[in-house]
Amino acid sequence: MAKGSDKKMGRALFVLAIVSFVITFLEGILYYSGELYQNQLFRFMLILQNSIKAFGFKTTISIENILKMLNDNPTLYETIIGYAYGIAIFTAPYCTIAVVYKMVERWWRIKGWHFLHRNKRHMIVFGYNEDVKILLLNKEEDTSEKKIHLVASKISQEEELELLRNGIEIHKIDVLKMPEKKLVYFLKRIELKRAEAVILFEEASAKNFSIYYLFNNLPEKAKSFLNPDVKFYVRCEDEGIRRMMEDYYDEQICNNRGDSFGDLEMFSIPELRVRKMFKEHKLHTFYKESGIDDVNQWNLHLLIVGFGKLGQQILLQAMNQGVTGSKNSILIDVVDVKCDEKQSIFGNYFNEDYVRMNENEYTIPSENADGELRIRFHKMDIRFKNFQRQLWENGDLEKDGIYTYVALCVNDPDVTLHCMSEVQRYFMKCDRSSENQPCIAVRMDLDNQMAKYLEKNKATYKNVFVINDSSQALTMKDLLNDELDKDAKEYNHIYNSISIEIGESVKKKTEKSDVKNKHTADVKEKWKKLALFRRDSNRALAAHSSVKDDIYPCIAKEELSVFLEKLFGENGTVLENENDRWVYHGTMQEFVEMQSDETRNQLISEISRLEHRRWCYFMATRGWTHTKDLGDKKNDKTRENPCMCTWEDLVKHQSQNCCYDLMPLLLKYKIDKEDRCKDGL
Repeated sequence: MAKGSDKKMGRALFVLAIVSFVITFLEGILYYSGELYQNQLFRFMLILQNSIKAFGFKTTISIENILKMLNDNPTLYETIIGYAYGIAIFTAPYCTIAVVYKMVERWWRIKGWHFLHRNKRHMIVFGYNEDVKILLLNKEEDTSEKKIHLVASKISQEEELELLRNGIEIHKIDVLKMPEKKLVYFLKRIELKRAEAVILFEEASAKNFSIYYLFNNLPEKAKSFLNPDVKFYVRCEDEGIRRMMEDYYDEQICNNRGDSFGDLEMFSIPELRVRKMFKEHKLHTFYKESGIDDVNQWNLHLLIVGFGKLGQQILLQAMNQGVTGSKNSILIDVVDVKCDEKQSIFGNYFNEDYVRMNENEYTIPSENADGELRIRFHKMDIRFKNFQRQLWENGDLEKDGIYTYVALCVNDPDVTLHCMSEVQRYFMKCDRSSENQPCIAVRMDLDNQMAKYLEKNKATYKNVFVINDSSQALTMKDLLNDELDKDAKEYNHIYNSISIEIGESVKKKTEKSDVKNKHTADVKEKWKKLALFRRDSNRALAAHSSVKDDIYPCIAKEELSVFLEKLFGENGTVLENENDRWVYHGTMQEFVEMQSDETRNQLISEISRLEHRRWCYFMATRGWTHTKDLGDKKNDKTRENPCMCTWEDLVKHQSQNCCYDLMPLLLKYKIDKEDRCKDGL
């Protein structure tokens, strides 16, 4: 029943109760006549008693008494009241039942609902808009194991009903305008202490920052309500505000307030969409069935048409996900009718000391990082004839190689379909077999029917897929991304657990349960003390794991799990786990020589070089550059790091940091070992 209908029913019951009371009162006046009952006070009390008893299923004046009155030549007035009374003694108890039901229902909503959800994962969402509605009412996701509080100042009655039916508790308030006393009471009411996730999803990034700031500056009475392990997910579509929040959070970490701040992850809608797109359709899909085993020949040639926020996110994440080898070429062509303006704004992501920025091309020179990365910008209207000519010039098979991935990000469906047709003609003329066609990602946010047509008609559009719109990308599972977070924390723990020691191994016996408990505590503690940027760096490394999973079989000469056991297992030839620490017993020079020798161990060498290159590109997307002297120390304030260099320069000037590029293999070994233990192997 809708909330509006609920109100109408409540009013109807109230009117019915008043009418029933009045009728029973009038009948009491007639039955207890003044001639028989001289004492007016007691007469009034008898009349009132009968009216009250009518609501308690037992009237003093029965229907039999009314019949006797009606048989003694009653007046028309007495007859009408008598018949009405006969109905009222049934409607009055109904009103009582309805009121009791409402009271029980209200109690159940407050107490019983909380009791049923006591063991569920608690989440609090702030803000309500179309994106939040999609997130909370996504039909493809099971929310039965989650208890969600929604805090928003404005929600329509119809939408409120729909949310309630899905088990979401609603609080229609604006926390930024609440007085301190009411705020303290409210935070206690929403069970903030049990909340694992607080999602700030207002459309305005500044308002999300304000709410986050409010939580970190709560009154003393309310600070105890905040779960120290809570994680804040903050929607931030503006890069300037994102940097403000990052600086604010890191400042608290430096002031040793990190333990009370919980975790923080900022996201944007385009970022979530692209993350899911690359998860389902990887950038190197073109090469997986090509029979090419040399990952350094998996050259990425990406075409992005439309350079709005979605196109920019595709480019930024492609710089991380496109690294499949230490030397594979990455070439990205960007086409947009306003490319010059958007290119200038996009350039703010990079530091021009590291990324060479020319008029129509950005490059990371080979002296700054291994391999080749070029981004070319083309200002043109794709509806014009010269677009196809440009396709052939940029995607020339002999010169730059065929496009291996195409992303059409224009919001206009007509323009997108025209562009898709031109791209398909280009691929047909390239004489590529249908079994090995590059992916074509198309944006169809404004035409759901066309999106369904393209998805269903795979016979004609085999290599075409629709970029996930908000309804598909906005799920709790994709937003929370627990597995990625878990891997990111493990990577950070490995980073802090690698050591190169001179001398023989001195092993101490430690109970496995003690090691496991200590490991869990260390992972949690070290993550809390980590600056926000470094958390994002670990998440980027975790996101690249799926790419490496496709690379390992191409490099490893034998079964990967067996090979990793030789490298990192008991008495491992590379690193050995001693009481949750990764140790190499030898000199730094010996370790680096072993790690760099491609002939001695191709997997170790290639993954180390590949990972270092990927890390350099990620750092570049965050505006970092190398120090003037590669022997200097890193500077977080100026965003300078001496390790942003080629592998050979890293070995020469920062050899003590080479071991960290083995982290992907170490976590892979750990996960494989845990899986084998679960299977009893």
